[in-house]
Formats: sequence, C-alpha cells, structure tokens
Amino acid sequence: MKVADYLVDYLIRQGVTDAFGIPGGVILDLLYAMDARMEELTPHLCFHEQGAACAAVGYAQAKKKLGVAYATRGPGFTNMITTIADAYYDSVPLMIITAHSVSKQINEMRIEFDQELNPISMVADITKYAVRVDSEFELQKQLNRAYHEATSGRMGPVVLDILSSIFSKDITINLQIETEICTSEQTRDINTVVENILSSIQQSKRPVFLIGDGIKQVGMSEMLYTFISESEIPVISSRAAHDIACGLPNYYGFVGSHGTRFANFVLCKADLLIALGNRMSFPVNSESFGPIFNTIRTIRIDIDTSEFLREIPNTDCYSADLKELIPLLCQKKVQCAGLIDWIKVCSEIRANLWDCDQEPHIKYLMEYLEKDNNSSIVTCDVGNHEFWVSHAAVYAKIKKEFLYSKSFGMLGCSIPKAIGAYYATKKPVLCITGDQGMQMNIQELQYIAMHNIPICVFVINNHASGMIRSREIDKGKTYLLHTTQNSGYGVPNLGKLAELYGLKYYRCNKNKYVDNTFYSNLPALIEMEVDDTIGLNPSLPRGKECWDMIPSCEKSILEKIMQLS
Repeated sequence: MKVADYLVDYLIRQGVTDAFGIPGGVILDLLYAMDARMEELTPHLCFHEQGAACAAVGYAQAKKKLGVAYATRGPGFTNMITTIADAYYDSVPLMIITAHSVSKQINEMRIEFDQELNPISMVADITKYAVRVDSEFELQKQLNRAYHEATSGRMGPVVLDILSSIFSKDITINLQIETEICTSEQTRDINTVVENILSSIQQSKRPVFLIGDGIKQVGMSEMLYTFISESEIPVISSRAAHDIACGLPNYYGFVGSHGTRFANFVLCKADLLIALGNRMSFPVNSESFGPIFNTIRTIRIDIDTSEFLREIPNTDCYSADLKELIPLLCQKKVQCAGLIDWIKVCSEIRANLWDCDQEPHIKYLMEYLEKDNNSSIVTCDVGNHEFWVSHAAVYAKIKKEFLYSKSFGMLGCSIPKAIGAYYATKKPVLCITGDQGMQMNIQELQYIAMHNIPICVFVINNHASGMIRSREIDKGKTYLLHTTQNSGYGVPNLGKLAELYGLKYYRCNKNKYVDNTFYSNLPALIEMEVDDTIGLNPSLPRGKECWDMIPSCEKSILEKIMQLS
C-alpha cells in the first residue's frame, strides 16, 4: 500500500467522510488517493484555503468528529493559519495536511527554495501537535499520534507536514502502532466528583448549573438536556451554549456583559454554581463579577487543568471528562430542599425582565428563526449580529444547534463553516452573517451555487462595521473612521451579487417578512437591512453590578427583583 493510500484509508476508518482544500503540486498524490475512494472520503475544492479550513471546522463542530483540510506548501498553508488558531481557541478537532518537497534547509539563507518554509514553527503555539514527516517509516506513528492528540482530552488542531515524495512510496503496516493511544491527563475518580456535586446541591438552597460549549464538543448535549429537564435545577449558559437547554422551563438564558438580563440576575442570587464544559472566563477582579464569586461557592469541571490557573475564589476544581461524568450524573437523583422556592424566584426574575430587550430587530430574527423549519444547524459569523441572533434564539426558544467562533472571534467564518456543517449532517444549513463578515470569504458562495447545496445565507446588512463603530463612539472619537459608508466602509449590491453567483435572492426588512415557500427554495441569499445606528444591547457598563445593564429597565421592576429571596 502506498503512503497516500494508507493515509486516506486511516482517515476513513476514523469516520472522516469529507475533506476540504485546494490542490497544489506537492499534495496531488494525496488528492488523487482521496478521489480513488471518494464514495467513502470525498475531497471538496473550496476557493480559498482559509475557507477550506473553516469548512473542516464546521464539519468537525457539526459531526463531533475530526475535520480534515489539506493545502499545498507555502502560501497555501499560511492561508490556513487564522483558522488553525480559531480551532485551537475553540478546542475543535482539526487535522491540517500539507507537504514539502525538499529536505530541511541546512544553510542560513533567507530563501533557499521557492515556497518552502517551516510550517511547524509557525503554528507551534496554536496546535496540540505539529510534526514534519520525512520518511515513510515514521508516517504511521505520527499520523496515529496526531489523530489522538486532535480528538482526545481537550481537543484541538494538529498539523502534518509530509515530504511529498513519500506519498508514492510503499508502506509496511504495523497494526500494533494503531492500537497505541496517547495517554491524556489523569482525572480524578469520576464517582467521587459526581458525589461531591450531588452533596453540594443537597446542601445548597439556590444551586444553578452553568453550562458551556464543551458539552457540545464531546457530544453530550442530548444527554445533559434530559438530565437538566428531570432535575429541574435552574440552568444558565455561556452564549455559545444557549442551544443546549433552550426551551426548557428551567433554562434562564446566557450570562455576560451582553447576556440576557435574567441570566445575570440568576447568577447574582445563586449560592452554588456548578460549571460544566464552561471555561469560567469571567473577569473575577472586576466590580461587576468579583463580588459574586467572593460570596458564591463554585464547582468547576474541566478536562484541561491549565484552566484552573485562572483562580476563582471559593472554588473546588475537578479534572474530569464530561463523556464519563454526564452519563453517571444522569443515573443519579438530584435532591435540593429549597428547589421549589428557588425555581419560583428564577421564574419571577425572567417574567419581569422578559420584555426588556426585545427590540424590533430581535423580534424580526425571532420570527425568522421560528419560521425556518428546514435547518437544524445555524452557523453564525462575528459581530453585533451574532449577539442579536443569540438573544432571538433564547426568546424564541429555538432548539437548533448554533456554531460560533467564540474565543478567537474569526470574522468571515460563517459561510465556509456552513459548507462543512452541511456535509457533516447532509441537512439544510442556515448561515447567518453580517455584511462585513460575508465579504471575508465571499468566494465560497461559488461552491454553494456550483454544487447546489441547501444553504440559506442570511445577511444582516447595516451597511456598517457596527461593533467597531460603537467602540469608536465609546472611546469619544470626534469622527468615525472606516466603519460607515461615509467614513470609508462599503457594501456591494447584494441582489446583483446573488445574481452573479446564481443564487436566489430575497430582500426583507422590519415590515417585509420572508414568504414561507422560500425556505425550501435553496440555495439562496436573504438580505435583512438594519439601521446602522443600532448598537449592541443590552450592555454592561464597566464598574456596574452585573445585573445593572443598559438601557435601564423600569426602577420598580428592578426593586421588585432585588427583594426576591
């Protein structure tokens, strides 16, 4: 068996069905090996390497398996670096395969061979594992290790840079190597962790679960949903995890400086916080969140012990794998003496604040999400619109999976991620993006149109770089720069753009909704126009208590909530 054939066979056996990239001379043997088995592992030609890597990330997020992308040497690989960083920040299992054609540079010349560079040193700080493979004899071991690094423990991206000439060489398979699994961090006895959680809940009066995207990453969403529903313990989430418990009566929204007000209030009134799959990246020294963690008891569960370097007062930290912990937790009965009264308090908080932040553009997005019965996955880009969409999903109680670029905040990821998410699920995808993010990887509209895949690209167009425009104003700048049409920013005619790419087009606004028959008419581009002055609300000003958000609610409502106990 040739090296290229073995590599493809290995990926197929790990459940990889699709890979994304752009051909280059040094990677052609691998591409042809994929094509020979395309019914099992299909290579997809994207139109920019960054888009290809983003598609692999969307595939991995949606399928909960390894995503694979390939690129040629030099600029082909460097175009993927931003996406590699995104996968590292968001713990996405991603394998990037590139190649080189010469042995290691041995002199001190800046450039010895055109396009040849060292990708390993470039990505050392944003990968779990990156290795150069110069011999067919080491390929099997390095491939096996890279796969297990990407998919075990706290997952993340890996890079294999393979000498191009070995793709066509014969490889002797050692089955024992494939059984060698890299050891991950040792975790505590899982039963002890579960018992500590249950006993802490039993001793508390106002417990709350804080859930995060780590639950989705390990495929535990449905199981945790059942546990949350049966336990009735109040639940809040990070913004990226609002889709896990959305719609349950004991789900109270997502916390944060732009979170749902009632979630921040519930956090303030709790006496026990149990964090599952959540990094707890609160600014604990701030005046907004510091007082909470000085009084509340917290239990943190994380597979990555380095996260515990972010010290939080009154916290018990446990290193544990959620794939082991959540099934055990589901087998237990949760007891909390004051639960009925606590649920009543949380529900009154939500009821009193429910109408505070349902601005017209939020209501429009709520109605759109409610009408869209096609898609089960939504990809979101970065900007004000992603917060609007998250709020709309919580208010409309939408039970779809939402894919975000969270910690890294990669503008332009949504369209290519939608392509990967489609191939992971083979179901229609709703891609929500802003007018700026859309233009970052606009070339992938060609892929959607060419292959007629059922993706609806929903562009929220405010003809501005809205988030940065707000920052300019907040900083007291006397004029705007590069953020509005009058200050250097621009948006093309999206109707003509859709026509150019061969996509169906629909334009809507607050008074004109999308016809229901349109949703089955994909692929398509929908443009929703929003006033460029609309900012990101609700918002938590620096120094305010975390419930004291703007725009302010009625004083009588806040006083009523403060008295609840």
